[in-house]
Amino acid sequence: MAERHIPEMTLKNLQDFAIVNMDKYRKFMQGRKRLKRKKKHR
Repeated sequence: MAERHIPEMTLKNLQDFAIVNMDKYRKFMQGRKRLKRKKKHR
């Protein structure tokens, strides 16, 4: 959330940054959910 404190970034940069982060975040969350499901299952 620290990105909000940087006023230098343009809206386009923020949008591109958000798109890239969302993609990484989704993959990251998918991996974490798999681990969590395995742990909860036992």
